[in-house]
Amino acid sequence: MAASKALSHIELSDWISLAQNKSPTRFIFATTTQWESILADANLIGIWIDLHSAGLALISLHTEPIQVIGKSAVRRANELLEKSRAFAAATTEVRRFYPPKDSLKGSNLVDKLAINGLRFGRLVAQCAKEGWDESTWANAKRHAQISDASARQLEQELGPPNIGDPEDRIYRAIGIREDELETGTGLTFAARLAAAWEKIHMPTKGAYASNPSTSSTPRLHSLPKLVSTSSCCC
Repeated sequence: MAASKALSHIELSDWISLAQNKSPTRFIFATTTQWESILADANLIGIWIDLHSAGLALISLHTEPIQVIGKSAVRRANELLEKSRAFAAATTEVRRFYPPKDSLKGSNLVDKLAINGLRFGRLVAQCAKEGWDESTWANAKRHAQISDASARQLEQELGPPNIGDPEDRIYRAIGIREDELETGTGLTFAARLAAAWEKIHMPTKGAYASNPSTSSTPRLHSLPKLVSTSSCCC
C-alpha cells in the first residue's frame, strides 16, 4: 500500500498515449535480406525483455517491506516509462517497413509484440497506482504472455543472428561479400576491402577505365571513410 501511495500522483497519460498509438503506415518496401537485417538491428526481443523486467521490478514493490520502498516506487515507475518509450520507438521504426510476402508472418508477430507489450507496460503502471488490483494485474500478465509468445516465434523466424562480423556489416552497406575479400590483396582488412571494391566497381576495360569522372570513382574515394584502418587487423 505504501508503494501505491508513492505512485498515486503519477499520471497514466504517458502510458495510455503509448499504448493507444496507432500502427504506422508501412511505406518502405524491403527485401528478405533487408527485413532480416532490420529485425536484427532493432533487437525487439531484447527491448521487450527490458520492458518486461522493468514491469516486474515495479510490481515486486508489492511484497517489499515499507522501509525499502521510499523513492524506489517513483524510480521504478520512471524506469518502466523509459523502457516503454524505447520499446514504442523501436517497434514503430520496424513497422514502417513492408516485408516481402514470405516474411509477412514475422511482420504480424512484430505487430502483436508491439501492441501487447505496450499494453503490459500501461497495465502494470495502472495496477501499481491503483493499489495492486488483481484483475488489472491478471490482464497485464495476459498481455505479457502474448508478447512472450510473439517474441519466441519471432526469434524462431529470425534464426540465430549473425551480424557481428565486419564483412557482414560491409555487405549490408555496400554489397561486398566475405569471399570477395582475397587475403593476398592487401596487408589489412581495409586494403583487402578497397581491392575488392575496385575489382567490382572499377573494371580495367571500357568506359569506367577511360573516364575517371564516372559515378564509381567518388564512391571508391569515399570507401576509406567507411572503414577505419586504425581498428582493422591483418
